[in-house]
Amino acid sequence: MRRAEQIVAAHWLARADSRARRLPNRPLQLTAGGGRPQLNAGVSQTKTSQYMRLPMAPTANAAAAVSTMLTVAFLLAGCRSTPDEASAVASSEKRQDESLPRMMKLYKRDSKGVLHYHEAWVAGREVVEHWGVVGKVGRSREHAGGATVRSVLADAREAGFAESDSTHILIVEYRVEGMGTLKDLEKRHSLEDYLNDKLGWNGLGHCDGGSIGSGTMEVALVVVEPEIATQAVGDLLKGTRFSDFERIYVEN
Repeated sequence: MRRAEQIVAAHWLARADSRARRLPNRPLQLTAGGGRPQLNAGVSQTKTSQYMRLPMAPTANAAAAVSTMLTVAFLLAGCRSTPDEASAVASSEKRQDESLPRMMKLYKRDSKGVLHYHEAWVAGREVVEHWGVVGKVGRSREHAGGATVRSVLADAREAGFAESDSTHILIVEYRVEGMGTLKDLEKRHSLEDYLNDKLGWNGLGHCDGGSIGSGTMEVALVVVEPEIATQAVGDLLKGTRFSDFERIYVEN
């Protein structure tokens, strides 16, 4: 089967597959407006994680669409390849695509002890690159034309940037009455989204969910520099609806 025929067959199968599975498992979720991905992978006690959602099974219509597209691919290939061969090609290319990371964060400490970050993530058909000093909003740019997260960060790796081998859990705690109310729960969810976005753009880390009950409400943050993050989170909460926190502390 010639390469051109493989490409045509894979193209049609991929289109059919994307229609058949509208809700795939995703390692991250883009925020509204195509900004930073949501990285809170933890499942909170009262909020079902959207990232644990199972893929939808293809419906009868979707299955018919797959069959139709495979037939078209078969005809375009000049009857020299079968739908099974086209499916095998598409599956191979899909596995290669799924093996590519959708987001990666790298860090490096300079000679003065200052920690720098360099990260990249997939946003639609582009890859966003973002870099700077931990605790400060950095610079960013977008890459198109077949760029991948790994290729975008290749130069940073050569410069000594690497994944962090040391993270800490930072807790933001609030007082609530008893098990809390629906209003408390809505506030916690809004706080999780707010801090996830702010921490990400400052290179400090991300939100990992939260909990509520027994008189307290907490939001957990995964950070790389706990001292800087503690100060930054306190500053970020000042003057907002979230400023009435009880304490911010590093979990042992």
